[in-house]
Amino acid sequence: MRRRLLVLFLLIGILHLGCTKDEIYYEGKSTSQWLKMLKDKDPEARRSAVVALGKIGPQSETVVPALIKTLKDRDRVVRVQAIIALGEIGPPAKEAVPALTAAVKDTDKWISLHAVSALGKMGQGARDAVPVLIAALKARDRNVRLHAVAALGEMGPQAKEAVPALIGALRDVRIRDEVLKALDNIGSDTAEAAPALVDTLRTSSLRMYAAEKLERIGTEAVPALIEAMTDENARIRETAARILGNLGPQAGQAVPALTTALKDTDRGVSVQAAIALGKIGSRAKEAVPALFEALKDPQVYEASMKALEKIGFDSKDAIPALIEALKYDDLRSYAADRLLNIGPEAVPELIRALEGDYGPIREYAAWILGKIGPEARAAVPALTEALWDKDKRVRGTAQKALEDIQRY
Repeated sequence: MRRRLLVLFLLIGILHLGCTKDEIYYEGKSTSQWLKMLKDKDPEARRSAVVALGKIGPQSETVVPALIKTLKDRDRVVRVQAIIALGEIGPPAKEAVPALTAAVKDTDKWISLHAVSALGKMGQGARDAVPVLIAALKARDRNVRLHAVAALGEMGPQAKEAVPALIGALRDVRIRDEVLKALDNIGSDTAEAAPALVDTLRTSSLRMYAAEKLERIGTEAVPALIEAMTDENARIRETAARILGNLGPQAGQAVPALTTALKDTDRGVSVQAAIALGKIGSRAKEAVPALFEALKDPQVYEASMKALEKIGFDSKDAIPALIEALKYDDLRSYAADRLLNIGPEAVPELIRALEGDYGPIREYAAWILGKIGPEARAAVPALTEALWDKDKRVRGTAQKALEDIQRY
């Protein structure tokens, strides 16, 4: 008797498992009943079935495949409800991504809108839909664009390839707030985003945002910023120079572009270029001659002078530029001090300067040689020759220099 009861209970259990594996009940009907209703001739019945199956969701393995098939239903509302249901199921329905991706391209904007929304609810599982969602950012319908933005944002870093397109979408003020949220979720501090961020500098209301992002990108943003230094828009050039300056030594490769910009026709650009070179510091030594040249421009004088001080040019490479600076009344003392700091390495160039055509340069060259003292003995022949210089001041300075050099 006991054996019969045991067998009976086992059979009941097996039957129960077989009937309940996919038989989830919703509003009094089982999964199989709702699935059967998907084939009903009455669109209302099919609509009700789709909604119910969406509620049952991943509890039954048969639901998602059935809903995917329903995306081809002849009734528009049924198709929309099926898309909504798949979206509500979310990541467990990721096998529907290809079908939903195709639905995004539907000419019916409601189908397209809900398909985009559903993909967003799939999260990272909808990674393969990113290209289609990027294209949807240019849809005519604002709601489609909004949902595309939200969908990409839901994918987080998985949607990094969408960053340039999203940055471009910032120009659309009607979806800008959502785009900014999406970019924060995805992360836009990437080298790939730099060109789009540079282009965004054209929009005054976004300039600060773009500049901040470019600075965060750092060295990898420099090539795009160098290209921006040739833009026809002066404000773009000026902003690019400012950002490069804020990057400091990281922007070393931009020195040639910034050096060229010292002669920009726009004062704001040339001043920012000089400031940037100063912030780059010692890596901008090659710009020293151009900065000395820029000192001739009263509008760029102050920025160039500060840049020269920050770069530091008490080196052999700076000697020709420093001697050239002796031509200018307001730079002579400054240049002479730097040449003295360089010391004996400057002697050969100073000897050549004694043979130049410009009196003040010959005079200062003689004075500096005298201050260098015995280490400038190589200049004695040239200084001796200068005792016959046509300029009285040069002759006097050369005499004093010879005395200082030969004193020891």
